[in-house]
Amino acid sequence: MISRMACICSLMLGLMVITLFSAHAQSSNPQQTLNQYVSDLQKNPNDYALREKIIRHVQTMKPKPAVPEEAKRHLARGKAALRGAKEARDFQDAAEEFKKALLYAPWLAEGYYNLGVIQDKAGHYDDAIKNLKFYLIATPKAPDAEKVKELVYEIEYRKEKAAKDKEAASRKAAEDSRAQQEAAARKQAEFLSRINGARYAHYFRGTSTDGVNREFVITLDVRGDTISQGQGLANGRDWSPNPIIFKIDGRTLRCFINGRALPENDGVISDDGSTITVGHGAVYKRVR
Repeated sequence: MISRMACICSLMLGLMVITLFSAHAQSSNPQQTLNQYVSDLQKNPNDYALREKIIRHVQTMKPKPAVPEEAKRHLARGKAALRGAKEARDFQDAAEEFKKALLYAPWLAEGYYNLGVIQDKAGHYDDAIKNLKFYLIATPKAPDAEKVKELVYEIEYRKEKAAKDKEAASRKAAEDSRAQQEAAARKQAEFLSRINGARYAHYFRGTSTDGVNREFVITLDVRGDTISQGQGLANGRDWSPNPIIFKIDGRTLRCFINGRALPENDGVISDDGSTITVGHGAVYKRVR
């Protein structure tokens, strides 16, 4: 009885071992593992660590996995786009096709090489270097390995030079901008110096409070970068300041009344400083 029970237990244990071994073998099937890796990469194409993991996984597989038909299709389309490329957009179209091919077959060395070459031409140096290095990982014994390594070194130089050129251009642009600002500031200071203390006048006729038609004048007096307004009779009598002032901004006058902006009355000074036009076209001529 004991011997029979021992036999049954042994048989059940054997079946369990076989089942566990079969499950382990199924879960570690290289093709299934590859399929899962590729699926994960398609969800996150910029997972470069996973790309390398896929390439190295494929190198251990025997036999090698078949290249999916979609990968072949996009690879052929990329080559066609590259052969007919004449403008930047054509190269971009070719790059997109190679990227799609590499999402279906991330171990495809030819795709990485073509993509790297295109990205180098487009000035996307970091991406070009990355993809050419993937090519070298995918084909460690490639006959052109040394040539590709040399191309990577050349791209590294182009990347560094582009960065230096960009920095130099940025520095020059900043210097030019500063020089322009300083020149503009000097020009404005000279202009303000020429009109400082000047008076501008606008004459018109109207009826005074006593019912008599008289000639009136509105004056603008310049003090530094501020212009104050006054008004009175043209003969100089009853002249008084009013609350309107203008701030000089280049050749533009910004109008304020009691500190409140009055943009409808803004004005402009002529380049030679001889006249000021404000509001809806009232012209003031320099009188001193």
